Amino acid sequence: MMNSNIEGYDLLNVIKKDPDNGKMPGIILTGMRDQLGISLISDEEDETVFPNVRFEDKPINPHLLVEIIRDMLKE
Repeated sequence: MMNSNIEGYDLLNVIKKDPDNGKMPGIILTGMRDQLGISLISDEEDETVFPNVRFEDKPINPHLLVEIIRDMLKE
């Protein structure tokens, strides 16, 4: 877990705003939705905010993670 509940989200913003990294796929594994009740659904559904990013809750089944990675690499 990062030092604060918003650092990962801010890091994703920085990565996605960089022209060299903006289209790079990413997966954010978070436990914050359950712990704090934070919902990132609006950002998840808005490709203009975070293109090629999936938000998944922790803990995640390793087989599901591999499946998500495979699907994202196909795109």
